[in-house]
This record gives sequence, C-alpha cells and structure tokens, in this order.
Amino acid sequence: MDIHVFTDERLKFARFFYSEGVKPFKSIISLIENEQEPYVPTYDESGEPQYIYEWIQAQDGIEAVGLASLSMLSSALQLYMNGWLDRQEAPKGVEAVSRKGNKGWFHALKDGIASHGVDFTQCPIDVDVLEQLVLARNRTQHSEDITSNSVTHLKRDLDKFQSHVFVKSADVPKVNAGFNWVRVHVDESNFNQAIDAIEVFCTWLEKQHWQ
Repeated sequence: MDIHVFTDERLKFARFFYSEGVKPFKSIISLIENEQEPYVPTYDESGEPQYIYEWIQAQDGIEAVGLASLSMLSSALQLYMNGWLDRQEAPKGVEAVSRKGNKGWFHALKDGIASHGVDFTQCPIDVDVLEQLVLARNRTQHSEDITSNSVTHLKRDLDKFQSHVFVKSADVPKVNAGFNWVRVHVDESNFNQAIDAIEVFCTWLEKQHWQ
C-alpha cells in the first residue's frame, strides 16, 4: 500500500475542508461590516454595535473550522508515521519499537523512526512546526472553559518553543510575558504553513525509507 499517496489525499481534503468551511462565516462577517442585507442596521438609541452576536458567532465558526482542520492534519501525520514504521518492521520481521511515551505519540514515533537510521537533523523543515501542530490539536480535545468556544494553549507547551505557529501576532507579547491563557489561533497562513510542512516531511521520509 502506498501510504504516501493516501496521506496526500488526506491533506488535499483537509485543504478543501478548511478553505470551503470558512467561506460562509467570512461572508457573514463581510455582510455585517459592510452593512448589507440581511445585516442592514436599524435605528437604535442604545449605542450598542448591531449584529455583534452574529459577528462573534461567525468568528467562532472560523475558529472552529480551523481547529477541526488541525485535527485532520494531526491524524494524517500520525497515520503516516505509523505506516512508515509498519513498512520498516513487519515485512522484515523486525521487533516493533514502542509507539507510546511520556512525551506523547509524536516524540515516540519520531524516536522509533530515528532508531531505523533516520537522521532528523537532516530534515528540510523545522520539525518543531509539526510538534506545535500536534500540541495545538490536543488542546482542542481538552477545553477547560465552558464560557467560551475558544481553546487556549498550555503554558508549558508555549515555553518549549522560541517562535509560535498557532498564536496571533498580537498575542506574542502575552506569550513573552508568561500569560497562560493565550488562544490557539488558526488562520489561512499558519494552516498552510502546517500542511506544507507535513507534505515536505512525508516526502523526505519516503526517500529515507527507500534508501
């Protein structure tokens, strides 16, 4: 089975899911901000922004699509890395390496692949991007605040990295100040950065398998 081809198909679908999924929410935001039907303001003496609830819901919708898309990417990466190890071990009768560990599945699989002679210092992408993807995805499964649809990073995760992929640029000062409620942020730019990194990573690992 060509696991690389199937991984590419999963990544293509994730791109499609994200790009199409955010469209209706972006449309709502545009209509509200441009005061177009059905969000044409009416006379109101309260001074409160009109359609603010709908605007916030649309922003939450964009965020939810982004978080769901991260889960797709993380799943595709995990399946590929497991498949890579299966091809190295099962056909050759090699004893399977451990695929679980205290640091999580990504480190366990990475260490397992390294044990088969792969030198990750030669990887053409920054592997930290992949780890940040996995950690951000994990946070989507462990939300702690019932009052918000947003998901926050763990401070200990942020402290691991010099630069942060899934953080708004406006929130970087909060990270540097040690805040522990910085939101997981997914937009078109960092989503594409993550998916491009997975594509390059898997292509590179394919070459290592066939060497």
